[in-house]
Amino acid sequence: GDIAGDGELHADTDDRSAAFSGTLVVRGQGRGIVRGIGRKTELGRIGQSLGTIEREPPRLRAQTRRLVRLFAVAGISVSILAAVLYGLAGNDWTSATLGGIALAMAMLPLILTVFTVMGAIRIAKARVLTRRAAAIEALGAATVLCTDKTGTLTQNRMTVVELRDADGAPVALGDANLPLAPEAAHLALLAARSSRDRTFDPMERAFHDLAARAGIAPPWPQVAVCDFDLRDDLPAMGRAWGAGEETPRLAAKGAPEAIVRLCGLSPDKAGQVLAAAADMAGRGLRVLGLAEGELRNAADDRLEGQALAFRGLVALADPLRPGVKEAVGECRAAGIRIAMVTGDHPATAAAMARAAGLDAEPV
Repeated sequence: GDIAGDGELHADTDDRSAAFSGTLVVRGQGRGIVRGIGRKTELGRIGQSLGTIEREPPRLRAQTRRLVRLFAVAGISVSILAAVLYGLAGNDWTSATLGGIALAMAMLPLILTVFTVMGAIRIAKARVLTRRAAAIEALGAATVLCTDKTGTLTQNRMTVVELRDADGAPVALGDANLPLAPEAAHLALLAARSSRDRTFDPMERAFHDLAARAGIAPPWPQVAVCDFDLRDDLPAMGRAWGAGEETPRLAAKGAPEAIVRLCGLSPDKAGQVLAAAADMAGRGLRVLGLAEGELRNAADDRLEGQALAFRGLVALADPLRPGVKEAVGECRAAGIRIAMVTGDHPATAAAMARAAGLDAEPV
């Protein structure tokens, strides 16, 4: 962005057009004026406000403090009584006083602090640094652990492992070192054309890798003229490609249910396609539907206004991380229940949960 060195703003901006600190730009480019850094950003203000929050004392500390006071009163009372009796019995009062002090020190419950330190040492051996002792107490009191699936339980390395045609029949991928057959190459091209060119998304990168195996000249124009982004009410996206006076061609991908609805398939055909998608999802695969058509109206930014024809399904695999099942077993042994949080198809989530040693029900 452009930074104004004199500290004055050189453009009229408002919060509706502002990119706040921490914003991730995933596509496109632009220029802007930096209006604040550090504590003057919205993220910095949030950090400052969090620093002013009064933390409630840990419950263990409060209970320990009461226990220490009780033991201290009891210990001091017993020590004074023992020292007085020892002195009245005709012994040296100095020895009696020192004996009472030693007895009082021995009765302090230092073992509670020792246990906390031992817990911190065990956590440090797992390469986790603890800034506050209260965190150890909170961790020990945890009964439910919520974890993401992609990139946490899995390696976040997507690979296309299965293709289906418009009828739900399998399409051979062939050897990874050989070019794709024409039918598989067409599906791979649709998946890549509906994805962004330069992307960090593992799924879209897998589509581009598969399209590189096509081994044929792509019969599509090379210039993207229109993008259809994901929406909250429609889990599907597409891109239109055109060149010259030709009608732009449109490639779309998304959740099988959404693509089926956009293509207007008959109930029988839709049931057949969704059954094939459910079969793949039940094996822990992430499944997307593919469609193509012509761009009817470039001014309409909704896929519902375009003519699309269903072409098939693509399934991707994301293997589990090594040691996941063992870690799940340790949590179970500690009495911690694990819940997996994901936006994948329910059948995919259930299959991955079973593979990781989690409860597959309820979804």
